[in-house]
Formats: sequence, structure tokens, C-alpha cells
Amino acid sequence: MQRRNLKMLLGFVLIFLLPLIGFWAIVHFSKRDLNMPGYYFDRIDSVRTAEGWVYDTAYYRLNDVHFTNQLHQPITLKALQGKIVLISFYCFSCQDDSGYYWLKRLKIVQDAFRKNDSSLLLLTISYNPLEDRVEILRNVADQLHIDQDSWWFLTTDTAHADQLNSMLFNIGINMPLEQLSDTTSWVLLDKHQYVRGYYSPADTSQLPVCLNDIALLMLEKEKR
Repeated sequence: MQRRNLKMLLGFVLIFLLPLIGFWAIVHFSKRDLNMPGYYFDRIDSVRTAEGWVYDTAYYRLNDVHFTNQLHQPITLKALQGKIVLISFYCFSCQDDSGYYWLKRLKIVQDAFRKNDSSLLLLTISYNPLEDRVEILRNVADQLHIDQDSWWFLTTDTAHADQLNSMLFNIGINMPLEQLSDTTSWVLLDKHQYVRGYYSPADTSQLPVCLNDIALLMLEKEKR
């Protein structure tokens, strides 16, 4: 009777547990092979307690923002939650008729993830917000034929222009608004608005790196 019970137990292990263990091993070791984008820290704060020094790392993260997009919708941090976000910068009123070269490079990113556009949000922020009116943003969006549900052109008003400067330092750009350009680094944020990557749009080798990091963040599992 005991031998019979032992056989039944072994049969259960073979039928049910081994496939589960195999599946766990595949997932576990495949994750180890993925070079996930890291975090960028702003500073390390230290506090001395009775037990000794306690260190807390502060990572670059986007704080609350107030913008208006080309659809004349107000945009705050709440609208970005749960999205992988790629931030870029542009002067919409500074361009001549010949080109939106840097925006067309971003359109490659949007087209690459068109099937996953619910996970990815592109934000192109005006670094000339006092002149880049909503009508100008909408005109550029229409000319490029972008998917305006997943790519927002953003401007702000005088009251929030200083906040834009603050935002730049919060995410590690570390330069004032007037020093921005079309080639200022693209900034990749994860679903919790932490900075996970910087990319130079002027460097053609950076585009595939950016695309790869976006794909990896889409696969990243939530920490429990």
C-alpha cells in the first residue's frame, strides 16, 4: 500500500510539478539574460540612527507637471501613470517649411510600437512655450500624420514656465529652458515615471538602443 502511495506521489510530481518547475526556470534564467535599463540616481541621503547610518537613494523621477497638448487637453502627471514615456524637446514655431527632421526620427519610434501604442506615450515638449501656441502644435501634428492618441505635443503658459525648468532638473537634464534644443537628450521613463534612459537624437546609433530599452520596459514585471 505504501509503495502504491509512493508511486502516486511520484506520478503527481512528474505530471504537475516538473512542468511548473521547468516553466519557472525558463522565465527565471531568461530574465537574467535581459539587460534591463537601469535607474539614474540624483543623490544619496544619509541619516544617522541609533543602529548606525541609514542610506536612502533618490532616483530621478518626473514630478507633477502642467501642460496643454495639441488637442487642447490639460496634461498632468496623472495622465502618464501606467505608461512608458519617451520625452523629447522641440521648438514648433522655429521650423521652416523644409523639415521636421527630429520629429520624423521620433515617428520611427511610434511606428515601431504601433501594435503596443497603448503602453507607450511620446511627449514632445516645447522649449519655446510662450510662442508655441496650441494651434501651431496641432498644425505640425496634422502635417506629420502622427497618432495623436499616443504622441502629444506639449506647451505651457507663463504661470508654469518656471515649473518646466524645475522639471528639467528633476529628470536629470540639468540645464535651463533657454539652453534646450532639438538635440537635447530624449528621456525614457518607466510606468512609475522613473528615468530609465537618456539618448542623443543626433547619434544614429542611439535610436536602436532606445527602441530596445522601450521593448524591455514593456516586458518588465511589477515588483510585489
